[in-house]
Amino acid sequence: MKKQSNYIKYSLAILLSLILAYFASDVCYNIYDKFFIVHTFVTFIAVFLISFLAIQKLYSYIYEKELYKSVSKSDVIFLIIILMLFILPASHINKYLGSALENRTLNVYKPLFTVSDNKPSVNLNYGKDFDKWFNDRFFLRNFYYVLANLKYILADCWENNAVIQAKDNWMFFKLDNNIPIYQNLNLISSSEIKTIVDYFSAVNDYCRLHNKKFYLVIVPDKNKIYGEYMPDYILKKHPDSESNVSMIYDYLKENTDIKVIYPYEYYMNNKHLGLFYYKTDTHWSDLGASYVYDILVKNIREDKINVLPVNYKSYAKYKRVSQGDIQSRIPQIVQRFDEYKYLKYELPKNYEIVYSTVPPENQLWQIPEIVTKNKNLNNKKVLMYRDSFANSLIPFLSNTFGHVVYRWTHQVSKSEIDNADIVIYEIVERGLTDILNCKKL
Repeated sequence: MKKQSNYIKYSLAILLSLILAYFASDVCYNIYDKFFIVHTFVTFIAVFLISFLAIQKLYSYIYEKELYKSVSKSDVIFLIIILMLFILPASHINKYLGSALENRTLNVYKPLFTVSDNKPSVNLNYGKDFDKWFNDRFFLRNFYYVLANLKYILADCWENNAVIQAKDNWMFFKLDNNIPIYQNLNLISSSEIKTIVDYFSAVNDYCRLHNKKFYLVIVPDKNKIYGEYMPDYILKKHPDSESNVSMIYDYLKENTDIKVIYPYEYYMNNKHLGLFYYKTDTHWSDLGASYVYDILVKNIREDKINVLPVNYKSYAKYKRVSQGDIQSRIPQIVQRFDEYKYLKYELPKNYEIVYSTVPPENQLWQIPEIVTKNKNLNNKKVLMYRDSFANSLIPFLSNTFGHVVYRWTHQVSKSEIDNADIVIYEIVERGLTDILNCKKL
């Protein structure tokens, strides 16, 4: 009888240990690093031995104490189910780089041992790194994610810490102080306004001294133009005429001769022409960007610079395929399609990108520097300091000037200006206070 018991004990221990070792080694097998074979083998042997010793000891204890006589079949079934639930998450590991449901990049596995420059090193944060990796990739995670977000799906609610759920499926950013700026809270002081204006004035003065032209483009925040779609609970403390951007713009017009393009009034008075901004994106539509381009070229031509504006035409109204940078901040499962038909412009593609720096990690749209050339055009050299809004202006400007340098920064440089004939500074409204951290030219 004892011999038969030992046979059952060791058989059960071997079988369960093999199952546990397989699941554990499968986790390692799905890890992409040069040591995955070693990880897999070591993990399999280690888990098998530990499981074998633990299971046969547990079996001996239960058999010798005759605990099985007091345990019902329902308890055994319950115990088996609990053990299976422990094993289930590791039974299959997601190998994809990103999650479509969550619209984000998943954590990658960081091995315990690495070799750099032929020198081995140990990852002292291996436990935390493994936990992050496993939590992103365990079996049925997407199913649990849907369950966790079910209340938002049923309630038709998709607002989070980055996105405002607005009227008529409009979306606005919460990030970058968008709400306080929309409400015209935290107004800057007169000395800060002067500091910002002095910064631009110094650029303008330097350009004049060296026979160059300077143009400033201030882009209104989307929520300032389409505030009627903001939730009713978000109220303005001051009217837009008393906002930071309005005070800066007024000061510029009254105290400098800088040519400033701030299309707030035009956008507000011409909404019947179409949407100047995308509903699910913080940026301009082609319609919004084209107006600024037209005014910019008009100002340049008034300064006796002989340039021909690009001949563009609208060829269709279209539904935007990309859902926008704001919508990308919410889970795909609760995203809303933008059904509005935007005006699309057809532009020639006569320019070429002759230089482009590598964008920051996970920000493919944010390229620090782009240089374009167009051999069929004038030899005017344009330098543009910009942010993301200028992405829409690149096809316009690069089809207008023979040489354009686009620099993604607020900080101007004399050496860069020295190599240009025309300097354009584009900045979105919410970025104006960043000028306070820039060094004056």
